[in-house]
Amino acid sequence: MSDPTLESIVATHGHVDNSFNIAVHPLLEIVQSIINRSTYVVERNVVYGNMKVQEETVDHMFKSPNINLPFCTLKAISCELSTGSCKLAGEVREDVARELTLSILKKLSNCSWDAKAVLIVAAFALDYGEFWHLVEPHQSDHLARPLAILKGASVLLKKPAELQKGRQTIAEFNRLIKRTLQVILLIYELETLSRSYSSKDVPELAIASESIPVAVYWVIRTTLACATNIAIFISKDHEDKSAGDLDLLVSSVQKINRMADDLNIHLSICKKQIVPVDTHVLLEKLFHRTPFRINEVLKAMIFGNNIERIKKYEAQTYEAVVNIAQGLEGKKVLWLFSDVDVSDDFINKVIIPNGEKIKKEIIEQYQIVWIPIVYEWTNEAKEKFNQLVKNKPWFPVQYFSLIAGISFIKIEWQFKNKPMVVVTSSQGKVEYRNNALAVVDQISIWDYIIPQLDPTYPEWFRPFEKYMIDIDKDITSTWIKEGKCIFFYGGKDSVWIKEFEEKATKIIEEAKAEIKLVCLNKISSKLAGQFWSTVENLFLSLIKMDINNQQANERAIREVRKLISYRNEKGWAILFKGLNVVTSGYGTTISKVFDDFEKWRDQLINDSKFEDIFEKYHDKVVKENSKVCYRFEIENGSEKEIPYHALQCPSCSRAMRRFLSFNCCHEDNVE
Repeated sequence: MSDPTLESIVATHGHVDNSFNIAVHPLLEIVQSIINRSTYVVERNVVYGNMKVQEETVDHMFKSPNINLPFCTLKAISCELSTGSCKLAGEVREDVARELTLSILKKLSNCSWDAKAVLIVAAFALDYGEFWHLVEPHQSDHLARPLAILKGASVLLKKPAELQKGRQTIAEFNRLIKRTLQVILLIYELETLSRSYSSKDVPELAIASESIPVAVYWVIRTTLACATNIAIFISKDHEDKSAGDLDLLVSSVQKINRMADDLNIHLSICKKQIVPVDTHVLLEKLFHRTPFRINEVLKAMIFGNNIERIKKYEAQTYEAVVNIAQGLEGKKVLWLFSDVDVSDDFINKVIIPNGEKIKKEIIEQYQIVWIPIVYEWTNEAKEKFNQLVKNKPWFPVQYFSLIAGISFIKIEWQFKNKPMVVVTSSQGKVEYRNNALAVVDQISIWDYIIPQLDPTYPEWFRPFEKYMIDIDKDITSTWIKEGKCIFFYGGKDSVWIKEFEEKATKIIEEAKAEIKLVCLNKISSKLAGQFWSTVENLFLSLIKMDINNQQANERAIREVRKLISYRNEKGWAILFKGLNVVTSGYGTTISKVFDDFEKWRDQLINDSKFEDIFEKYHDKVVKENSKVCYRFEIENGSEKEIPYHALQCPSCSRAMRRFLSFNCCHEDNVE
């Protein structure tokens, strides 16, 4: 007969009855103590024949736990085991063993899986422990000998020859009982983890949960096999049993060994997956602790809760991180997270501050910490790391494993496997975050972190300037600062783009205006995606400024917010004059201004500037169209990062409603 399927085993499992409260852990401690002591007695009296046996696993000072034992349940299972073992002792049949095992499972249907396993072995330990306790009674224990006769232990007491004949069999089952106890400990540990962690955080728990019912089945089956062989041995019937029958009954040896190996693998993987989850919780506490301690944060970010193990086995790495932490005390920290494929040019131009542009006293307020995020540290990756860290004013973390804080930076700081910068104050408060740095961008991150570098130059304009110069080589920073006009436009509809260019070119010629047309669609979709990520991060950094800066940059925040809303539109356009936005709008309103050119062209005769007239007429079109309000999506931010004041419609100033949006994104495969 074949082994039972997972479905047939799970079918015996009912709703767990919480009123039938079994203290699994204390009961397991008792069972461990009985099994450890019993197997030790077996080894001393049977396996090694009065030789000295190491007692490492024997608890000399057993402390009785405070527990209300389910005596009736234990006695009922004990009776099932006794009846079943005697039945099998008379005729060893695998189908009977299977039916008896499922029958016991049904009787324990309202217990959790780990409770089932512990209860069955506890019931077995009642008889097994007592049997071996009676084998070597104390001389003053006059009750033990008559009890030993009733229990069958007198066979071993009176006839050592009988003992020697069955030595090998008893030794095998002694090892099997120990192995079964190991499996129960693994089941208990995995079940305990499943009650503390979700399978979303620890995916391996979901896989392990499918193995546990089968493991419990084989724990019961093996326990029944052990009880049966003891019954056969006591009845002196073992010589009459064919080797085939006994081999059939103990086939559970291979099964229980396989279960132990499988559950060990599941547990090992679970523990690895738990590290970033526990570290996430720890880092949240540390970042909100007063006083803030950067040394504890850095160690937790790298090592999590494994600090003692790291101290012991990777002392040099631990000391290096401690030394870095000492250099961060009292400083603002610029955290750089990236793989090792970033270039020296990117680091020097984007990450390292320019001493010629930034005052020394400002630079001294910061320290840069580079934490490489590498999922597999190959020799090639290590070599790239060693090349990148040379001759740079920063603190690189040399830890050739995936950092423990990976879950924290992915969830709290929205790390998306792209170069990311987070700036924290000396008190651990996040002051700036950019989680989508484009490695092709050459805009210094310090232009965003320290906007006061050039008070005459609006820092929010920098990404536009960079991309416009890349698209049209005739445009230079000098040309922009001279105050000349640029139409920066784009959209999903190529027909609208073509019509816009035709209308704009014709009207600019008639108006004799000097205006450049710069289309975002002329760069690759990958670069365009990086542009929108840059704009999103610009928006998130602007809204995190203190209230005085927010008021001063209210126009910038509004315009950037409007631009984000254009991302998925058919058409949009922004009219720049030098460093300033004149006006911006959806393709429909911009096209309407062009279509109505005859209505406002006469205003150009009176020496009025094109940009001023265009702005006024566009404002008029927007007001006439009451439906021109905005919606925008932030891909790289989280809800708690966006305060209420940032969620006002750029058009009507009313509060905008929040919507949840979910999109499957295979970041690693994006070209």
